[in-house]
Amino acid sequence: MIFDWLIGLLLAVFNGVLGLFPAYSLPSSVTSFGTSIGSAVGTANGLFPVVTLGICIGVMIVARVFIAAWAAVAWAYAKIPFKMT
Repeated sequence: MIFDWLIGLLLAVFNGVLGLFPAYSLPSSVTSFGTSIGSAVGTANGLFPVVTLGICIGVMIVARVFIAAWAAVAWAYAKIPFKMT
């Protein structure tokens, strides 16, 4: 019962903060931009593997972020005093 009340309070605060932002939708020129980029990439993919290149770049970015996060966790762990390791 208390847990439900706390979750309800948290959701009410979250909805109140989101209610401060006005309703907005993107113009039609912006939504058609994605379609035109997709068709251009599809055409270029026949000549050069653009999609494969994008996937490889994405994998490398994820790997670099993982390595940086691991280093940050190791750094924070090293700052803990009086640990038995």
